[in-house]
Amino acid sequence: MVFVGLLLLAYCPDIVLTQHYYEDYDDTNSQIMEMYQKFGSHLFASPDYESGVRVANWYARSGVNPEELGNYVEGDIVFPNNISMARNGIVTLSSKWPHGIIPYTIAGRFSQTDLQTLKWAFAEYARLTCIKFVPRVNELDYIYIANDREGCYSAVGRVGGAQKINLQSPGCAQRGTVIHELMHVVGFFHEHTRWDRNRYVTIDYRNIIPGALVISNDNR
Repeated sequence: MVFVGLLLLAYCPDIVLTQHYYEDYDDTNSQIMEMYQKFGSHLFASPDYESGVRVANWYARSGVNPEELGNYVEGDIVFPNNISMARNGIVTLSSKWPHGIIPYTIAGRFSQTDLQTLKWAFAEYARLTCIKFVPRVNELDYIYIANDREGCYSAVGRVGGAQKINLQSPGCAQRGTVIHELMHVVGFFHEHTRWDRNRYVTIDYRNIIPGALVISNDNR
């Protein structure tokens, strides 16, 4: 899977990385933070029913991923109100999980099929990366996985305390979407926000929903 190498590089302490890599990684995150600042208070939109309706009406042959349907930043990213803010905007968007261990609880009512998908996703991360999702015991920082009628969404990285990841079933409980949202939990933004994006892809701005909260690396 494409995400494996990225996860290993960014979060596995046993892999030796060059100082050049760390500088590039930090610079990229700083640039992303600056781009998100332009949304101001819109970053902190509350989960809404309209997103849930869209996902409820989603079907596999629609040609759209369910995580793209939310009224959130780029469709599925949410920012809790406790994110540090400075006079000029966001100070930090997320933090890494200590030792790559992410405690979780299942807060929503999921079918056995959905639970098996979650179990599969956790196993894939453990098998292919150094990231481990473990049942919460008494950890203060953890994720709780809900199945509310609010679409698909997650915060990026560890934000502190109990943080919600919503996987509205059945649309958001598909394998690809579960892996996608868990990548946000780990700390990854969307690939189109990378500083080197334009070397590999061309963005067709005509396909962006008017008014959507989408950032790019060219201030558009």
